[in-house]
Amino acid sequence: MKNRLEYLLNALYYSEWKIWSDMTVKGTKTIFCLYDIPDARQKLDRVIKDARNYRNGGSFCIFEYLFIKMWGFFIFPVALWPLPVLEIITTSTISSIGALACGGACFVPLYRYVLNHDRYIRHFKRFERRNKTWHIKWRIIAVVFWISSYITLFVGAKGVLYIDKLLRQ
Repeated sequence: MKNRLEYLLNALYYSEWKIWSDMTVKGTKTIFCLYDIPDARQKLDRVIKDARNYRNGGSFCIFEYLFIKMWGFFIFPVALWPLPVLEIITTSTISSIGALACGGACFVPLYRYVLNHDRYIRHFKRFERRNKTWHIKWRIIAVVFWISSYITLFVGAKGVLYIDKLLRQ
């Protein structure tokens, strides 16, 4: 189970990063084309090099922050579903602590298998050598994950409100 989960999370992380870096490069090229910027070629080369640098690039730091938020959107309902049930059982702050504990537990696989000691770098090197069909498949999966994260966020919040309403009747 660990190897499959580790592979899945790292492949998703890699695919999302590839999409992010491609969007950053294309957006930067568009800005440089639209505006007259002195020393544009050197600056553009630096930005592209930074966007493609997954070890310590500034663009990658922003991506990492956004991916963690995206993961949070995806697991948001898991953290909140116990909240209405725990509030019915107890009226103290234990319900909030329980929901926070569930949310924190959902972040453990991401940190353990991807972000801990930069484990993703080993996988990134292997994923870069994959063929084009693999990259296309995982880009589609990454886009589906991105869309489903927002859907899960809204459906989960609506579900928690609905469960809370049912339990309070």
